[in-house]
Amino acid sequence: MIKKIVWQREERRLQIVCDEIEEQLKVKREDNDAYKENIVEIRRSMWDEAPHTAIDFDGVNFEDVNTIQQHLENLRQEENKHLFFHKQIKILEKLLDKPYFARVDFQETGEEVEKIYIGLSTLFDDDTKDILIYDWRSPICSIFYDYELGPAKYNAVNDDVYGDIKLKRQFGISNRKIHYMFDSSIKIDDEILQRVLSQSSNDKMKNIIMTIQKEQNKIIRDDKNNLLIVQGAAGSGKTSIALHRIAYLMYKYRDKNIGSENIIIFSPNEIFNDYISEVLPELGEENSQQTTFYDYAKKSIGSNYKVESMMTQMEYLLNYKEDSEYSDKIKAIRYKTSKKFLNVINKYIRYIEEHLIEFHDIEYNDRILISKEELEDQFYNGFKMWPMAVRLRKIRERIWKILRPIQKTRLKEIEKEMKFKVDFEHEIKPFSRLKRMEEFRPIIHDVEDMTSIDIMDLYKKLFSNEVIFFKIIEEDGLEDYLINIKDITVTSLNNKFIPYEDIAPILLLKAELEGTLNLAHIRHVVIDESQDYTLFQYEIFKRLFKKSNLTVLGDLSQSIHPYISPVSHKDIMETFNLKNTALMKLTKSYRSTKEIFDFSKGILTEETNIESIDRRGEKPKLTKVSSYKQMAKYISEDILNLEKQGAKSIAVICKTAKESERVYEMLGNIDDIRLINSEDTKYKSGKVVIPSYLAKGLEFDAVLVYDAGINSYGYEEERGLFYTICTRALHNLHLYCKGEPSSFIQQIDTELYEVYNKHN
Repeated sequence: MIKKIVWQREERRLQIVCDEIEEQLKVKREDNDAYKENIVEIRRSMWDEAPHTAIDFDGVNFEDVNTIQQHLENLRQEENKHLFFHKQIKILEKLLDKPYFARVDFQETGEEVEKIYIGLSTLFDDDTKDILIYDWRSPICSIFYDYELGPAKYNAVNDDVYGDIKLKRQFGISNRKIHYMFDSSIKIDDEILQRVLSQSSNDKMKNIIMTIQKEQNKIIRDDKNNLLIVQGAAGSGKTSIALHRIAYLMYKYRDKNIGSENIIIFSPNEIFNDYISEVLPELGEENSQQTTFYDYAKKSIGSNYKVESMMTQMEYLLNYKEDSEYSDKIKAIRYKTSKKFLNVINKYIRYIEEHLIEFHDIEYNDRILISKEELEDQFYNGFKMWPMAVRLRKIRERIWKILRPIQKTRLKEIEKEMKFKVDFEHEIKPFSRLKRMEEFRPIIHDVEDMTSIDIMDLYKKLFSNEVIFFKIIEEDGLEDYLINIKDITVTSLNNKFIPYEDIAPILLLKAELEGTLNLAHIRHVVIDESQDYTLFQYEIFKRLFKKSNLTVLGDLSQSIHPYISPVSHKDIMETFNLKNTALMKLTKSYRSTKEIFDFSKGILTEETNIESIDRRGEKPKLTKVSSYKQMAKYISEDILNLEKQGAKSIAVICKTAKESERVYEMLGNIDDIRLINSEDTKYKSGKVVIPSYLAKGLEFDAVLVYDAGINSYGYEEERGLFYTICTRALHNLHLYCKGEPSSFIQQIDTELYEVYNKHN
């Protein structure tokens, strides 16, 4: 219990800090307004002083040019200052609302006790230069997250600083008021954490700087590993940790020019990108680049082919199990995402170089300009350090260099001949060029054909050319089903359609033969939901980001794609083969109540050491109905009741987009309910109907699982998908079924959920 005098002392300090923030805000706003006025004035001067007549480059006035250049430089400086102060103002405005959330009294060995107040950003007293608030990312603040009362240390400039924590105090502050405050001798997982986790979620993902746990802090501040793999249970905060890790890296390495443009995040879909888009700005940093593998693939492949998305493939796999080609489709997915097929592609790349690239003498007028042997020597030796397509391009340029003077000489000869064949002199040059073009066209076409490769044609050739197919595939053992895969692949590509399972192999072939983009400016890559990526995709990431460090986050239990070949942590480590690599595990879930956590854990078949925070709530509810119309009726009633109880985000999770559309129509009586589909790019809060595979990574106050019956979720391959949708719930989990519930539910201890029979 905090004494009254202590409370009053903290309140006085809070007012002093808020007054200082307001004063700094006033000064910075005035400065910012001045910079804006300067920008307007410079632009006006540029217009007034710039020449407004047509420029005569023969008599250009260099004095005018220099004046314009000076104005542009001044404008650039003023705009940079304006942007800097604008960012500072935003940070101060956030600090004014919530200046700090914790205090640590630390006594460094041999020194006096220092009171460290921890907040979003550092705040200095403008007069004394004392630090009023420490940025949560500063080295000394790590002790708040890592230690209890007593001995502690932190690392500053590669040197450990030792001492003792004398006090740990936590605050709830907003609008210049302390709403709660308490001293704690233990880590941050009791009162503050319970308060935060018990709140309703009605918006996008928020920062977690108040509640970062010791094991999370270790991941956030890790800067020793080139590859950090994080295996985390559902609700362990993986994505939040990754975003805070980005903010930490930008803070620590700001002097080494690591900014938002040097970091890229690969997310599962555009909705998730939008869902996490406010975390970094909340932390005072600009959003880093966010994308999806599918977006990268579409840009790389181009518009000549229709590229299937993972979402479209999921719709097929979950909806059309009775389709005559379904079995072959599954086999194709498993095969084309496997290590076996990766070996096939690597062998095929060697085969292309050794057998499909053919050179011959380049001749003109029965004279060899460059021999086959010389071309082969350049390809296999002279240019061997370059990708195959680059080598061919360099050879083509070499041939053009040889041909150019020959063409020039021949043009002069033709012009002399034309003098006696045309009626008008002005026709000589155009007719001569035309005749030269016709003479050299066969050589040009020949060289183009010999030095060009078509990635899509080469990939199709692997399956359409039986000599190549049996040569490459048979070495690994030709299974009967591969003949069907061969035929399906050729048909798809002939129809200008690329199935999802073919995208990564094609991109890998492209990367090996053509090389990849120059992405050396990317210093750090975050790959989220790593369990749903294939070995091929990791191989592509390796080639794209050769000089980057990586953070890879996932949970093998939450793999939503039922048929891709799984990739182990060992596979990922071996793929990147980086010097310093670590696997860190997060085994504690903070999202769901204990009741929802225990129910969801029961879905898993393997023993795990994951645990949850002891936040209590209602048991999950299973409602059995006699019809789908009745199911919609009870879902509608539950939505209204949950809203009355304070739920602000409620998701009706259906298995597929097709089912979601039907259910959305059935729930038309619910005000403000929204449908989310794969075309959406913005996260919609409130009441939503959403397909199962789009819900990954999101969380809701209440989750209502539509049709959790045995006919809907009855395949073992969909266990991870079912587990994932149940773990989206923070406070309430309701499931509905017509007939028998899913076998995943039947295996759960009946003490962990309540059953309601509504057969009327």
